[in-house]
Amino acid sequence: MAAAVLILAGGVAGGTLQYALWAIAGAFEWLTPVIRGTSGFLVGPAHFVERHGLVVIVAIGESVVAVGFGAAHLPVDASLVAVAVLGLALSACLWWLYFGGDDERAEHALGKLPQLERAQAAVRAFGYWHMPMLLGIIAIAAVEREATGNPFSSLSWARAAILAGGVCAFLLGEAFGAGVRGGGS
Repeated sequence: MAAAVLILAGGVAGGTLQYALWAIAGAFEWLTPVIRGTSGFLVGPAHFVERHGLVVIVAIGESVVAVGFGAAHLPVDASLVAVAVLGLALSACLWWLYFGGDDERAEHALGKLPQLERAQAAVRAFGYWHMPMLLGIIAIAAVEREATGNPFSSLSWARAAILAGGVCAFLLGEAFGAGVRGGGS
């Protein structure tokens, strides 16, 4: 509730204060399990794994939409098609990396843990390690939109770094999260 109030206050405040309040809300959400602990946090493994997978599907879907928005109102030619196919292929690779593993393995790994350990593993795998994955997808989508919208231009070093950073964040989140989830891809 406190994080929601900070986000609303930031939206009302605007400017630099908005970003500061949002950063505090993000830190608060990140640290809540450390401050409060995870006792009383009941995790239904099948539901938990499924819901977090749906969040990843929506995020990757938004990266596909970003390619479409970038291509809107441009004449279709070989350069545009090549850039759009590369962007969609990257999104497909992210999907395959996340869903190419076995969700049942993650459900089983969480299910066999005692309730307190299950809650701690869920927070680590699906809380902490999903965040860099989602931020990575957002960074990738931003660059995909820019690249598709300007298929005749090379990416700036800054955009290339954002793309590489997004891929790295996704891969790190997937690797560490998969380790906590009981394997994965």
